[in-house]
Amino acid sequence: MPATEAPHHGPALRSRPFRRALAVPLALVLLVSLRLGWSAAPPATAATLTTVTAAADATVQSDAPDSNDGTDPVLTARALSDTKPEADSYLKFTVSGLTAPPAGVQLQLYSYATTATGVRLWTGGSDWTETGITFANRPARGSTMVAAMTNLAADTWASADVSSVVTGNGTYTFVIDTTSTLGKQFAARETTGRAPQLVVNTSPGPSVTAVSGSGQTTATGTAFAAPLVAEVDDASGGPVPDVPVTFTAPATGASAAFAGGSASITVATDASGRATSPALTANAAAGSYAVTATTTGAAGPASFTLTNGTPPPTSSPSPTSSPSPSPSPSTTSGGGIAATGGSGQSAMVGRAFAAPLTVAVSGAGAGVTVTFGAPATGPSGTFPDGTTQATAMTGADGTATSPVLTAGASAGGFAVTATAAGVPGSAKFSLTATDPVIVAAGDIACPAGKAATATSCQQQATSDLALSLHPDAVLPLGDDQYELGAQSDFQSVYGPGWGRMDPIAHPAPGNHEYGYIGSAIEPTGGAGYFSYYGDRSHPLAPGCTSLCTSWYSWDIGGWHLISLDSQCAVIGGCNPGNPEYKWLQADLNAHTNSCVLAYWHIPVYSSSQDHQPDMQAIYSLLYAKGADVVLTGHAHFYERFAGQDGAGNADPVKGIPQFVVGTGGRSFFSIRPTPAANSVSRIANTFGVLQMTLSHNAYSWNFVPANDGGSTDSGSGSCH
Repeated sequence: MPATEAPHHGPALRSRPFRRALAVPLALVLLVSLRLGWSAAPPATAATLTTVTAAADATVQSDAPDSNDGTDPVLTARALSDTKPEADSYLKFTVSGLTAPPAGVQLQLYSYATTATGVRLWTGGSDWTETGITFANRPARGSTMVAAMTNLAADTWASADVSSVVTGNGTYTFVIDTTSTLGKQFAARETTGRAPQLVVNTSPGPSVTAVSGSGQTTATGTAFAAPLVAEVDDASGGPVPDVPVTFTAPATGASAAFAGGSASITVATDASGRATSPALTANAAAGSYAVTATTTGAAGPASFTLTNGTPPPTSSPSPTSSPSPSPSPSTTSGGGIAATGGSGQSAMVGRAFAAPLTVAVSGAGAGVTVTFGAPATGPSGTFPDGTTQATAMTGADGTATSPVLTAGASAGGFAVTATAAGVPGSAKFSLTATDPVIVAAGDIACPAGKAATATSCQQQATSDLALSLHPDAVLPLGDDQYELGAQSDFQSVYGPGWGRMDPIAHPAPGNHEYGYIGSAIEPTGGAGYFSYYGDRSHPLAPGCTSLCTSWYSWDIGGWHLISLDSQCAVIGGCNPGNPEYKWLQADLNAHTNSCVLAYWHIPVYSSSQDHQPDMQAIYSLLYAKGADVVLTGHAHFYERFAGQDGAGNADPVKGIPQFVVGTGGRSFFSIRPTPAANSVSRIANTFGVLQMTLSHNAYSWNFVPANDGGSTDSGSGSCH
């Protein structure tokens, strides 16, 4: 996404005179009552979700401090400028009917704005009503920030995880503000189909189990040989990605410290639901103890048994020498301030770190200013206002918590330094920004009832391989489920394998999903595909289940990814003037990301008969707009083409490399003895996946075979 903000696409803001003397906030208010009897049908996954629309909302504005506007169809938040008032947003939720803590709660707003800055979410008081609230009597904002809703896109839903606050029945108020002077607009409840909503997961909570690392022994003052690995699974046993897991060692006695000196660290789970701790170092006390792993909503912790043994003898020959002191668990320099939580985390570039940074200021009470600073250049992170520095005040216990920190555009390790006003020394937090890793393959799962052989139906093996690579996103490249993409086959065959990665999947449809099998045509409208994946496969047509608008785009790290539909005869053509082409042209014009990857099912080029000249115009448009990579499937082998222009001519400077990855497990196709022009790598009779790392202005690839002894293909390239 560009750093600048696009004009809003919502209704126009009302114009009111701005009274400079009232340089005070505008507040917009939502009142939502949750009664679990209002249940939406659960999705295809095991989760049971209750969707509740806003029962009331209102906007109050600072230049009309005594006015109440409960019927305004647009909700707005904005920072103070010379010409417009500041805007804050109040949201109230009354939760009732829960019989157990929810497994998760998401606040969802329909955004009219495209903005990287987004808005911030805080706690607040609940002593207000929709018809009574005005600017003059609005409740005070609390001191705890819950989440940041960044990288908003116009005409899409924005979500914030409020699970840490909404833990049971009760009344909860959140306050939304922004550091941007451009208005952030959202649909109010008067807008049909776009009303603010709360999504509550009432499924049984997740479970967390110890996978590896328990039972280790090391000498005091030395690091344990292996990290601790915990797995989070949902109620049906499926892995839960992108949830925080907190590892905690004892505060006293025999114990250990993680990187950064803290006895507690929070790590997000990967696509396989596993969280891996940083290195753990035994303290100076000998003995056995337990390190626990916890996650929100889990019934109980996982436990790892560790033992600190007798330290090794000193190597000094002097009988009077003293053993070296054990490493201190504090990162304090000078004894005044110490890091107590948040060090050792990793986050993908462009995404928020799972836990805030916390410090303890020795001897301090409430009101001490703590400044958190990240590097100005290189690998770094930014706070919600887009800068590398933020301040927080200590509470009565002398601790302070940073705002949410988001990893910057460059991957690598970096340190955030915390200092306290009037206090000697500093605390340091070791953090890592990682480049996103994607995994792609098409032509995956056999229909129900077919047994795996050495040359077919290897969808389970390729899914196990994909999971082992711990991707941040998965691209199923079409023909995901044979023969007709029936929803029942998706659920019974594709689901237990590749479906384990559905939460991070961004699919593209194939010909089999539509019922086009060679010369045989059994039109399905893609009903099984669209119903199984839900709106994830067609976000431009939410709720659709047949012949949906199947193309869409999304961002990961600094890259813009575009999913397209190559079944041109079904979707109204793929040429200039056709719907998909016109949308793609507008999407490429609207996104100025330096790196662009497009993917669809049927390749334009292939060393077999399995290619699609109908996508030639799409390829030419991507070339003209400077796209960098194209991924496809359909031909059941692996093939890579050097950079080509829209006519298939070699162009090593601006050309787009095309990958064919039809190796997801269904079966093998043969490759012609004479390869197609510009084909530089071909691997036949091998199942596997393409792993790609999407870096800042660059990428690398590695074809990873699932077959023992299978061939590989790897390399790297730069964005245009």
